[in-house]
Amino acid sequence: MDDPTAQIPDDQQVVQITHQLQDEIATLEAQTKQSEEDKLHTIQQQAQQKQSTTQVRPSLQSLLGQQTSQFSDDASDDTTNQITQTRDKERQDEQVGTPSPERVPIREVQADFEPSGEIAEFVKPTPNPQTITLPKPVEDEYGDLLVQATQISKPNITLPVSEEEIEKAFHHKVADSVRWLAEWCHRNILLYPGRVFFKQE
Repeated sequence: MDDPTAQIPDDQQVVQITHQLQDEIATLEAQTKQSEEDKLHTIQQQAQQKQSTTQVRPSLQSLLGQQTSQFSDDASDDTTNQITQTRDKERQDEQVGTPSPERVPIREVQADFEPSGEIAEFVKPTPNPQTITLPKPVEDEYGDLLVQATQISKPNITLPVSEEEIEKAFHHKVADSVRWLAEWCHRNILLYPGRVFFKQE
């Protein structure tokens, strides 16, 4: 509902507002007309530039065609010679049977290590160094046995010194290397009971 207390505008105010609106509409129409004229002008300039470039291109192409025709005869002779030479070489390679990188068979090369004479008596080959121990069996989520447990027998350890030499070494000073060798032997005896043996004289 309209507010009855609102003041009704005078006729003069209405006339002023309509004149202001008409002026604003006129300025907006003038601005839109000017922008359209500017757009038309830029489009015409672009069209003229395209026409000039299309007129210049045939002349450039004709000039380039004349220059390339001079060089094309020489270049065509060179390229035909190169093509024939490469084809002849390929045919010779096929007849001779030179292997290409794609045709070379792949071989697995295994090099066995042979110790030199100085260390041959100390180096002993193991029967199978890539064996895998499996202390516990492998079971699936339902409890079914997949792989049984496998254990490799542990080898015996032979110390590089005899029992008498170790007892003598314990009486040396801590700065001596013989004392440390005896300590290392004693440590192995404690770590691997039943598997460590002294050197037999």
